[in-house]
Amino acid sequence: NHSDSIQNALENAWEAAGLKVSTMSSEQMYIMNWKKLAANCAINPLTALRDCTNGNLLSRRIERPRYEDTIGNVAVAIDYQHPLFLYKIIREVSDVALAEIEANNCMSKEARKSLSYTALADFVENVIRQTSRNKSSMLQDVIANRYPTEIMYLNGYVSRIGRE
Repeated sequence: NHSDSIQNALENAWEAAGLKVSTMSSEQMYIMNWKKLAANCAINPLTALRDCTNGNLLSRRIERPRYEDTIGNVAVAIDYQHPLFLYKIIREVSDVALAEIEANNCMSKEARKSLSYTALADFVENVIRQTSRNKSSMLQDVIANRYPTEIMYLNGYVSRIGRE
């Protein structure tokens, strides 16, 4: 099969370069895409709005709010400086991802668990810690005066899927 030989050639090239290669099932890839989207939706716009590095998003010591605490509260809904705002975004991405899974009835119990609010908050917090000194791509775009930013591709996508 031509596709298998291309995949093998790419795997060999990556391994020769010292990069670890692993294959994923389509479900694992679906989960990883939603996790990455959650991180980008939470980190990029907030760092751009707050003009801060990624690590500053967790600099105010608050305990992670429970799922229920991220619903409602209009004052927090419009205050992007509030530490709870990060978690409201994560919860929204989780809700939309889980609703999409439900609508398509196509994922396992493990996928549902991986895209839960708690799992996505764990993932996003970990990304923030690992990239604490980084400036997000959206913040870099704002600093360089490059508009439009990717916000419509990230948060706009989640909003559109959520409406559908």
